[in-house]
Amino acid sequence: MADSKSLPTYTKFLFASLAGIGSAAACFPLDLLKTRMQVFGEGGKGPKITTFQLAKTIIRKEGILALYSGLSASIARQATYTGVRLGSFQTLIDYFTENGKPPNLIVKCLCGVVSGAVGGIAGLPADVALTRMAADGNAPLEKRRNYKHVIDAIIRICNEEGFFALYRGLGPTIARAAIINIAQLVSYSQTKEVLLNYGLMQENIFCHTTSSVVSAFVSTVCVLPADIAKTSYVLPPV
Repeated sequence: MADSKSLPTYTKFLFASLAGIGSAAACFPLDLLKTRMQVFGEGGKGPKITTFQLAKTIIRKEGILALYSGLSASIARQATYTGVRLGSFQTLIDYFTENGKPPNLIVKCLCGVVSGAVGGIAGLPADVALTRMAADGNAPLEKRRNYKHVIDAIIRICNEEGFFALYRGLGPTIARAAIINIAQLVSYSQTKEVLLNYGLMQENIFCHTTSSVVSAFVSTVCVLPADIAKTSYVLPPV
């Protein structure tokens, strides 16, 4: 924590954005599959389909590059949402750290709620574009929006639906961001503290990896209901 406090504030946001962009580039096909599965057969009308079956269908019908539909929006989302979410969380944690002692669990959770909400608002326009671009392949050909990239999507949404359409699903998005911040960042921080304080591990790559695995599991389980709600709000009827 002491090292983190010595860094200029802007670097915390910059490093968080770069980390988010890197993860988006590596994991985007899985994110696209998740979005399409959330809207596939919406309302329970469509058949059940596995992730592998959906991937095969997309590649067969649209080509392998379709797995990267909306990548520009994902990068823009990570640069804004993740940068603000993680950067503000670390800034708040550093602010409440005294004499090298991190804040207690309640303060960490409050920091997670605040930074998650701010990040959700900052990244929502790109998130709206991302969700629509990723789900576009599910729609019939005549109803697809066929956005070229994130800038085209944002401009067209503003022109066709009004500026506030970029903030569709604001409530579920803020709730999702707050939940994931608490579940992901707090569980990571607490897991690492337990491993170090009880002498189970030293602060090295194995400690960080173990903490990250626990954090990923906890955050995924906690955030999925809010994530489905957010996707449903962002996608208007076609």
